Amino acid sequence: MFDPGSTQGRERLEYTKSLLHFWNENTKVPFWEIRGQMKTVAHRTWHEVLGVDEILLEADFDSLVDDTFEPDDVVLFVDDDDWIAPDVFKQLERHVGDNDQGVVWGRVRFDGDWQWTDLTGAEFTVYTNNYVVRARSIGGQKLSFAMQHGTVEELFRQHQWWPVLAEMWGITVTNKSPCCWNYLHQSVMHSDPVAEFRSRVQRYLQPSERLDSRVRWAKDATEAAREVIRSALV
Repeated sequence: MFDPGSTQGRERLEYTKSLLHFWNENTKVPFWEIRGQMKTVAHRTWHEVLGVDEILLEADFDSLVDDTFEPDDVVLFVDDDDWIAPDVFKQLERHVGDNDQGVVWGRVRFDGDWQWTDLTGAEFTVYTNNYVVRARSIGGQKLSFAMQHGTVEELFRQHQWWPVLAEMWGITVTNKSPCCWNYLHQSVMHSDPVAEFRSRVQRYLQPSERLDSRVRWAKDATEAAREVIRSALV
C-alpha cells in the first residue's frame, strides 16, 4: 500500500496505470478480470486450510494493529493471489511458542517453474508470505503500515523483530504470474517489452517436469492459474 496523495504515490499510481494499459493492449481479457480469477484460485486454497473458519475482516487500515488483533494473535499477511497449504497452521504449531515474535520459513515462488529460497545466503528475505508475526511484536503501528511486507523485513534487518527461523518450505506459495505488478514491470523495462511479455507468458504456461512433494497440495492451483493466463491470450 502507498499514499496516493504523495508525489511518490501519484507517480507510482500513474506508472501502475501504464502497466495495466500494457496488459490490456497485449491480451484479450482486461487485467482486473484476470486478476479477479487469480484471486479466486488463491481463495480456494485459503478455504481448504484445516482447523480455520472463514473470517471476513473488515479492517480500518488507519487503525492501530492493537485495535484489530489481540496481543497473542499470530498473523499471516498474504496477497490476494498467494496460495496456502491446507496444513499450514498444523506445521506452524511445531514452531510457534508463547513468547515468540513470529516465524519465518523458506520462500517458494511459482512463475511457471518452482523457485526455492532457503534461510541462508544473501537471497533470504522476510517477504510476501513466508512469515507469521505475533501481533504484540508490531503493536503501536498503523495496520496499513504493518501489513506492508517491507515493514517486517526492515524490522528484521534492523534487529528489532526476532522470529523463529524454521527449516520448512512449501506451506505457502508466491504466485508470480504474468499479471502481477513486478512481472509486468520487468516486461515493460525490457528492450522489447512485447516479446519479453510473451516469453514470460509462455514460460508460465510450460508444464513443470516434476512437482516437488512439498507443494503437491498446490497442483490444482497451478493448473487453474495456468488456465486463467491461457484464457487471456490474444
